[in-house]
Amino acid sequence: MYNQRAKVFIACYALLLLVMVLRLAQMQLLPSAQVLADIQKLKQRWGYGQQTMSVRGRILDRNEEVLASDEAVFKLYVDYSLTCYEDWRVRQALLARAKQQDSKLHDGLRAKVASSRKQGKFMGKAKQKIAEKRNVIRRLLDKCPELGVSEEQLKQSIQRNNELIWNKRLFYAWNTHCKHSPFHQKNKHKINSVPESDAIDDFALMVTDPNERIRLTAASDTIKRDLLEPFALITLDTDDHVLAAQLEFLDVKDVEIRTEAVRRYPFKNAASHTIGWIGSASGAKDLFAEDKHRRYRAGELGGRDDGIEYVCEAVLRGSRGERYHDIDQNLQQLKAEHGRHVQLTIDIRLQQRIEAFLAHEYPHAPHCNAGFAAVVLDVQANEILALVSIPTFDPSLVRKDYGDLVDPNKHPKRPLINRAINEIYPPGSVAKPLVAVAGLESGRIKPTDVISCPSQKASAGWPNCVIFRISGYGHDRLWPDNNTKNAIRGSCNIYFSHLANRIAPKVLQQWLFRFGYGRQIQFNYPRDPNTALRWLNQSPGQISTKPPPFGTRVTSLEQITELKRYERPNAGIGQASIRVTPLQVANSMATLARFGVFKHPRLFKKEPSSESSETLGLSEQTLRTITDGLDAVVNEENGTAHSAFGEARQSFGEQGVRVYGKTGSTQDPEHAWFAGYARDYSHRCLAIAVVVENGQSGARDATPLARDIIQFCITHKYLGHE
Repeated sequence: MYNQRAKVFIACYALLLLVMVLRLAQMQLLPSAQVLADIQKLKQRWGYGQQTMSVRGRILDRNEEVLASDEAVFKLYVDYSLTCYEDWRVRQALLARAKQQDSKLHDGLRAKVASSRKQGKFMGKAKQKIAEKRNVIRRLLDKCPELGVSEEQLKQSIQRNNELIWNKRLFYAWNTHCKHSPFHQKNKHKINSVPESDAIDDFALMVTDPNERIRLTAASDTIKRDLLEPFALITLDTDDHVLAAQLEFLDVKDVEIRTEAVRRYPFKNAASHTIGWIGSASGAKDLFAEDKHRRYRAGELGGRDDGIEYVCEAVLRGSRGERYHDIDQNLQQLKAEHGRHVQLTIDIRLQQRIEAFLAHEYPHAPHCNAGFAAVVLDVQANEILALVSIPTFDPSLVRKDYGDLVDPNKHPKRPLINRAINEIYPPGSVAKPLVAVAGLESGRIKPTDVISCPSQKASAGWPNCVIFRISGYGHDRLWPDNNTKNAIRGSCNIYFSHLANRIAPKVLQQWLFRFGYGRQIQFNYPRDPNTALRWLNQSPGQISTKPPPFGTRVTSLEQITELKRYERPNAGIGQASIRVTPLQVANSMATLARFGVFKHPRLFKKEPSSESSETLGLSEQTLRTITDGLDAVVNEENGTAHSAFGEARQSFGEQGVRVYGKTGSTQDPEHAWFAGYARDYSHRCLAIAVVVENGQSGARDATPLARDIIQFCITHKYLGHE
């Protein structure tokens, strides 16, 4: 708000403008509507107002459970212009300046009759001001028991803030008075990037007298903006604490109680990667730069990359209101607009159950301790029910634990990486059903054609059969015909490497792309018409020898470079340069479960789908062959997941559920997969993908996890008898 002198000046200037407008109106005999409107605008322009707080929108799960919301808290704010009097350096500088002023005054009176009353005038005022300010601080300290904090905590908070601002003042003083120093000259074009500690050290070298450094620092005017910004001293946790503070400090101009919104995450770590977090909005100041009621003010928080808090910032962020007085002192009010709520398709209870199981409950092998990802999709509704990435983090603590400038790669387990959509893995054998589709639909093989898998080592440059490496014999010994169904059932590397070698690289890429490999999922984001759309960070994966440029949004096959012919044998078993996200794998299985209809899954419950479905045109013969193969993996002898499902298979049957799936294991790097879908007798269907980092066997390390996750889905009534 303007001070009184500024208000008088502005009022006079505005009145002059009004007189000019009125004279123009009189020349038109009667004031037109436009003239009256101009007068009103001038009144508002030269008025003054105070903005009021808005409330950030909530994030909800599919059942309207609150995942993130603003909660009002009361904080006691104090000005540095008060707390600085607890800093001995400020007091020393103030007294030294008063002594100097008294000395000048005494010298000026020497030629006249010296007045004893004049001597010590400035020193007396300085001491009085120091005493008054420190008395207020003493009141604060004495009030500690009624404010819910200890005196020591309060002292530490004041001292910490004083030290932060004094260091800033030292920096400004160095920048003002040490421009001739070699260090300053070396950094003069990047002053704002110079670390405070380095500047302070150089200041001490250039100005060796500590008292002179204090004088120069205290005299710096550049710090005024910090003096004008009060800081939160303590949070008042109860109504009694708030009342005590209000009664005690109502008359103290340097102390005020503010209501603030604090972001709360009731489910703590659950779905943290999807929900995201909020932090300093300093890097996003251009987002609402033209809107004075939405743009960020100093110290405000906003959604940080990545998660719903970030991508839906324009929707979640509200608009501040304003209490406004025009030049005639008429009060006008603009109500604050709360941010819109965002509802996800995630079931937070199911998500929480899966996370607890993967992180704490299942007895993983020692090598399976790096990270996990799991995705569950409702095939009919085309909605994501769970998007799991382990390890997780607590969104309310992420700024404290990792800092505002987050480099996820600096942490051994990279807890801030969303492994479900932004980490890529070789898919291994979970890609084999798609390779089979490419071979069948392109006419390179028929369902009954056999590619022999003998009990011998593969030729140089070709992958070996997994069971040959383990037992010394090939799939030919398990069944008389190594056709498409049996090759899926036994996950035969020989079959799929030779099949891929028959398919033109571009044709193989085309089918992988149509199933969603090599491109980002197009989520149905909520839109704000006045701001640019943000996207969740997603890797497009890779289905070519050369990866796409970092940050590319891949929307067409033409953006993807070729897959070299020499890579085809290993690409056929999901290795070579092929890389995918767990969400892409789950969605490819949902496409098979929909009998060849591709859709981008929905993440936002009440928003329309971002894209219409695409029918891939698979023949009935192809669909039947692939379905029989996925069924055999789980439900027939020698299927790679048959043993892991064990007794659960009978339990699922009793609950009306049948599972179709594919295991996968990769080398260099080692990861374990299970992907597939589960269908019940009422035709409800869920697709699932699970990856275990450092897992050595899809059947042993990943399949038991998928099996139990399916049971959780039954328990949560997404599958099975109703």
